[in-house]
Amino acid sequence: MRRLILAAGSLFLALAVLAGPASAGWWDEVAETKTVALSDLTSRPHDFRGQEVRFDCVFHQISEFYNPYFTRFAPTIFVNFAAWPAGAELWREDVYLASHPFLFLDRSADALKTLLALPRFSRLRLTGVVQEVFKGTAWIEVRELEVLPDPLTRDALSLLVRGDRAAAEGNHEAALSLYREASRSPLPAEVRRSVARMEAAALAKLGRAAEARQTLAAALAETPDDEMIRKQLADLDGPGAPPPPVASPPAPAATPPAPAAAPPAPAVRAPAAPAPAPVEAPDARPAAAPPPPAPVEAPAAAPAKPTGPDSPAPAAPAPPKKRLAGPM
Repeated sequence: MRRLILAAGSLFLALAVLAGPASAGWWDEVAETKTVALSDLTSRPHDFRGQEVRFDCVFHQISEFYNPYFTRFAPTIFVNFAAWPAGAELWREDVYLASHPFLFLDRSADALKTLLALPRFSRLRLTGVVQEVFKGTAWIEVRELEVLPDPLTRDALSLLVRGDRAAAEGNHEAALSLYREASRSPLPAEVRRSVARMEAAALAKLGRAAEARQTLAAALAETPDDEMIRKQLADLDGPGAPPPPVASPPAPAATPPAPAAAPPAPAVRAPAAPAPAPVEAPDARPAAAPPPPAPVEAPAAAPAKPTGPDSPAPAAPAPPKKRLAGPM
């Protein structure tokens, strides 16, 4: 019997050698690290329980969520921290308040110093295992931690918060300006796609559908598998959307316009001539007739000359009296 068992074992070993390496079984799939989204882990934690997963996220803060009675995570062994899913729209208050707080790193891990020094909004790539599902929530033990480039800056986040508020108030021109200012910052790729969609929405509200299409098309060229951008672009091109502008045929070359004539010199007004002095009209009354000449008295007759020798010589006659004419 013993010889039979040894012979069977030898035969099995020979067949295994001849067959070569065995193909992967279900256990290999279980052991493989799965790249998932943190949002998938939080929404379907039972699907990943006991599995090693890898996901990107945004660091929020060191927390104090422990439950050593129902889980393995005691504060003496692990450090607890919270994070948001990669690409979370943190400018929205409801999203900002919904970070996942059940991430745990062993205090003996080499990455502990890195974790404790992380600034908020750092981008991380974590590898870990969903060790517990407690009250429908995934409790994840982090085993590897990698810091990624291009974190979301506070200045860019502030611009996006203000832009989102302006859009909610109907001030789409201000929202567009704030979104474009934020897009000039070094943003994570996921956030940049979100900003492009918000820019396009503001442009559509302003009646600038052609610019909205261009913005979405440029974003889609970078990430062709983004379904949200595809849907927004399809909505712009839907039945109720304004048609894209039709390019008109080029006009024939025209002769260069003649140079503009010089503007006419300003008119110079000559000084007004002084009004002539009023001329007094002559008196219409008839001129008074000159007074008649004064009568000239005739000289008195000379007395009769004596005829005798004894008579004296006659006196010389007095000159005639002249009458001067008075003033007129």
